[in-house]
Amino acid sequence: MKTLTAPRRRLLLYIAAYQQLHGILPTVRELRGILRTTSTNYVREALDVLRELGFVSWKPGAPRTLRLTPAGRAVVARPTITVPLLVLRA
Repeated sequence: MKTLTAPRRRLLLYIAAYQQLHGILPTVRELRGILRTTSTNYVREALDVLRELGFVSWKPGAPRTLRLTPAGRAVVARPTITVPLLVLRA
């Protein structure tokens, strides 16, 4: 089962931040930078998972149609809490 992992959440946050900063949504090529990859296929696979999870949508073949769904916007609006792990040794 596919879930919203930390890297996928970061990708959602990046998409939202890019849109807020530039007024348009990023292209697949622009998303390569956040994922630190040169492969557009890798980006497409990550976006496919986010679409399957219901966080993004787009019109195939049309440029800059990537959209955050209401569920995706809810994830972006939710604060992230990081809890450090403490290991106790006897």
